[in-house]
Amino acid sequence: MTLGMALWLSLLVACPGSGGGWWSDTGQPEPTDDYFHPTEYAFEAWGYYDGDTLGEFKYYANSSGAVPAYMAIYLLGPGLMCTWIGAMEIEGLATLDEAQWAGFAVSLSMTETDCTDLDPEEWGSTAPTAVLDGLFLAIGWKDLTPEIDEEIQAYVGSEGWTYEKEYEDHAFTQMLGLYDPTSGAWTAHDVGPAFTYLTDEDGTLNLTVGELKKIERTDELQVGVLSGFTLETRPLSEITPF
Repeated sequence: MTLGMALWLSLLVACPGSGGGWWSDTGQPEPTDDYFHPTEYAFEAWGYYDGDTLGEFKYYANSSGAVPAYMAIYLLGPGLMCTWIGAMEIEGLATLDEAQWAGFAVSLSMTETDCTDLDPEEWGSTAPTAVLDGLFLAIGWKDLTPEIDEEIQAYVGSEGWTYEKEYEDHAFTQMLGLYDPTSGAWTAHDVGPAFTYLTDEDGTLNLTVGELKKIERTDELQVGVLSGFTLETRPLSEITPF
């Protein structure tokens, strides 16, 4: 998987445009050194859900190979953003909410990044891999909540692609689980919408011109390629030791 392909899908399906959301200036003062000092993060997760776990899929029928389930983490600072992509390894099940359909504890392994020039005193190098590689999180999904529904309406009203405005029968709520090593429990947050997309029999995304074919929402998460993303940035301190 190339970074360009991941970002193309991000723009096609998930990322807000330049008018707000992830792209807004954080209002933090400019650093006095030459390093990139992100203060917030956002993410999206992709994977083929087979009714039991997450796995690899293909973008196109003539793809050279399958793409593993992955998470793209966007690091944001004053006027800047970079992307770190990690393949997701399913570590086990995770209970994040009584109403969830599925939840998985995951670790990450870097596949590609354009993040450079971070402060090595904080990150261990000038790239974020030393901290993000092996990050232990959980992701889960449940029915669309009123709060996420309201956020989606605000998003698609100003930034969304035309087909995203017909989200009602296709949207779910994505949850993020943050692990507390002291208590051994997950702290869960509803962080944004998720969609499942139709796949062909061989696990290839079923594409039409300009959009992905979505699966209509029923009483359980449907088999297909699952994509979920955050609509609002989150404090970087949630996932870093500083």
